[in-house]
Amino acid sequence: MAYFDSEKNKSIKQEILNDIKWYNQESEDFKKMINDKKSKGLYFFREKKTREIVYVGVGGLFLQSLGKRLKQYIRPSDEGTKSFKCKVCQITDDKVKNNWKKFKKEYQKNWKEKFSEFEVGVILCTDYEYRDLRFEEAFAIAVLKPRYNF
Repeated sequence: MAYFDSEKNKSIKQEILNDIKWYNQESEDFKKMINDKKSKGLYFFREKKTREIVYVGVGGLFLQSLGKRLKQYIRPSDEGTKSFKCKVCQITDDKVKNNWKKFKKEYQKNWKEKFSEFEVGVILCTDYEYRDLRFEEAFAIAVLKPRYNF
């Protein structure tokens, strides 16, 4: 049995879930958070219908704030989120380049509507360094096993 599948470690998963602050994408709090140029931390996407966390990422590395990273997901087209957007649209071609062409042709116009099916959650990690942020992201992925991270 893998460490993260064991019964005694379900509390770790619950602890992570308790730390996430969920945002409505239309709220003033969300708009304020994504415009903060110094924010850093983990972000989570979960489906509104099932409440299943489907993706975990990190923002605030180098010159890119957490808010700037999240804006890349919201915009219809951006090079920084190819894999996620193609997975969400269930595009299954083998090569990302082909996937991206198909996304831009068939889904780009409707991306904001598609992305509205997700809620955005954040754990702010203001005092963390690069290595610590990457560790926290890897740990959260290992514990939560979101489907779009694999």
